[in-house]
Amino acid sequence: MSDSWFPATNSSDYELVPTGTDANELGVRGWLALFILGLTIAEPARMIIRIDNLFQKSGLTRGTALEAAITLLLICFGIYAGVRLWKIKPKAVRLAKWYLVALVIYSVLVLLANLGAISPPTKGQIDTQEIGKEIGTAIGWMVFAIVWYSYLGNSKRVAATYLVP
Repeated sequence: MSDSWFPATNSSDYELVPTGTDANELGVRGWLALFILGLTIAEPARMIIRIDNLFQKSGLTRGTALEAAITLLLICFGIYAGVRLWKIKPKAVRLAKWYLVALVIYSVLVLLANLGAISPPTKGQIDTQEIGKEIGTAIGWMVFAIVWYSYLGNSKRVAATYLVP
């Protein structure tokens, strides 16, 4: 496989091509490219905006600093997984799936925090509209993770490009 930044796009550029694989099923294109853009650009941007909003709303507290640190680690993990997928590196699909599992865990923690199960809000600070928005965000991340995890496990392009058995 090529170590250049841009992945190979035709079957002659691959060392091993699974038998019965159509050349159109190889390479980073279509839904796979969209997923990688989501991992490396869209989701990090959404998470950075979330961190900014969190600090504007709550200020610098231990809780916001901890959530920001965890979010930044998750952003780095997603970008790393996306770059490995883009470069068609070994075990890139497994790494991307682990990122999606981590995203679900993160979503559950955000959901629990917003429902007050982790750090109950003090009286007078409950904003049901803001909590509803945060719950929607957490559910959106979960749906994102479940849909793309399923895609990575069932896609012919992913199986052919990354030689997934």
